[in-house]
Parts: sequence; structure tokens; C-alpha cells
Amino acid sequence: RQLFYGSLSFFIIIFRGLFEKEGVVKALSLKMESKGSQWSLDGKIVNRRPEIFYSIFVNPFDFHHFYATPGFRRNWMDGHLSSLCPDYRRELRKYNKFLKFKNNLLRTKGTGFREQIAAINGHLASASFFIEKKREQFLKELNPLFEESFRELFNAEQRVEITLESKLGGLDEIQIDQLFRRNAKKEEEQGRTLWGIHLDNYRMLLNGMSGLEFCSLGQQKIGLLALVFAAVSLFKEKRGQWPILLIDDVSGELDRLRWSKFISYMEKKDCQVVITTANEAFRAELLKHGGVKNISVEDGVFRYD
Repeated sequence: RQLFYGSLSFFIIIFRGLFEKEGVVKALSLKMESKGSQWSLDGKIVNRRPEIFYSIFVNPFDFHHFYATPGFRRNWMDGHLSSLCPDYRRELRKYNKFLKFKNNLLRTKGTGFREQIAAINGHLASASFFIEKKREQFLKELNPLFEESFRELFNAEQRVEITLESKLGGLDEIQIDQLFRRNAKKEEEQGRTLWGIHLDNYRMLLNGMSGLEFCSLGQQKIGLLALVFAAVSLFKEKRGQWPILLIDDVSGELDRLRWSKFISYMEKKDCQVVITTANEAFRAELLKHGGVKNISVEDGVFRYD
């Protein structure tokens, strides 16, 4: 990271690296300024991050939010699925756009709002059917990798899986549209959309029981890490390249016994892993393993060895 500043402006180079794609080496950088962030590819400014690489970020707060907040789980799954399927990302954006428009009509109830909602429901039904199928397929491919990762990290023969709970499950596009129409009056009364894929819920199950209610904190933490590595493996399988895994200090989330299992498991993967920690004991444990490089900050200076 580099910081340049003057009297009224500054910018920080957060990321800079070289990547090889299809035999061609490209330079990529991310710069943050007071007015926002900016990606550059081979010295040319681009509107969004080029899909040269993909990164997965884990921080200590994720452990609580993943189990306690349905919206966090949906966003987590949507993010990984979108990275694998651009069509999914496009349909999800379209769905959210129409959902926002519909909710506004339900609140304001302007002239001809029922006719407009009926038209919007058709678009929502089409996007919902596509999204629901992609979510089901994603879990079908993710769950075997999830169970494998959990078994290696936790060293236990236990059945784990992620399930999808949806009121639209098993319905085709026409049936979804009919469901919206049947419940139009209820939505008018409450002023919001009451059915749709934006209300889907993912649940982590351990031996068929809810991870939130029946798993220990240790099992929950290992469960999420196992899910992260399952997503990493699926990305490699689908895209032919490993993502970069960024892990903010998770040493406090694991006991010393699982530190070693966690580090040993990471060594089996070929992906690049960047871990931040202020825990000296965990840092010492990391440095025992071959291939680990140490980057430290001392008096504002980066040191690499």
C-alpha cells in the first residue's frame, strides 16, 4: 500500500499485481481517492474490476452474521453464485430492480398501480424461476465439497449440508406468476412484496439439525470455514483457477488444536491465502509451515521475509 497526499487531495494504492490469463501477463491495480475507487488494467482506467482474479474475504464478524441473519446468508450465497454465473448476476439485478419498483407502487398506490404491478409480476416470475433453479443447482454442487471440507477440518464423520427454504420451490414460471396474483390483495394491504426469492432462506444443518440451534460455537466456526473452502474448490472446478483467499484474524475464533488442522488444510490447497493476525502465538504456528511468507508492519513500514 502506498499513500500519497497533498494539501487537498490524496490517493492510496491498495492493490497492485501481475496476472497471467491465457498466456498473457496483465498488470492490475486498485487506487482509492477521496472521490472513490478506480481500477486500472495495463495502465488504462476501467469501469469495474476486470475478471482476471476472484477473491474471497472472511472476517471474524461473519461467524455471527452467517448464522443469525438470513439476509447475510442470501448475500453470501448470491455473491459466490454470481461469480460462477454471470447470467445469475444479471437476472438477480433485474429481479431487484423490478422488486424495488413494485414495492414503491405498493406504498404509493398511484393511478393504474394494479395494472403496472401485474406487468411487473410477469418479469419477477421469469427471473424468480431462473434464480431458483440456479440456487438449487449451486447447492447440489456445493454440498459434497462442503461435507468433505468439514470432515477434514473438524476430523469427524458428520453429515453437513446447506438447504434452501423457499415458498417458490417446485413452481414453474406460470405458477409463480399465479401465486403473485392470488396474493395481490394481501400485498396491497401491507404495502410490500410478501412472496419472492428475496425472502429465501438458507440453513446449515449438522446431522439434519439446525446449525444455529444445535451446533457448538466451535462447530459453527469450522462449519463456515468449511463452506468457504467448498466455495473455493467449486470456483476452481468451474473457472479453472484458484481464487485469492483473504482471511482477517480468525485465530480468536478457533482453539489451538484447530489452528494446526486449519493451517494444514490450507496447505493442501494451491490457492493463495493472505491471513492477517495480531496474535503472536498464531503467527508463530503459521511460520512453522513451509511456504509461509511473513509480512509485518513496524513503525509504519512494511517488511517482507
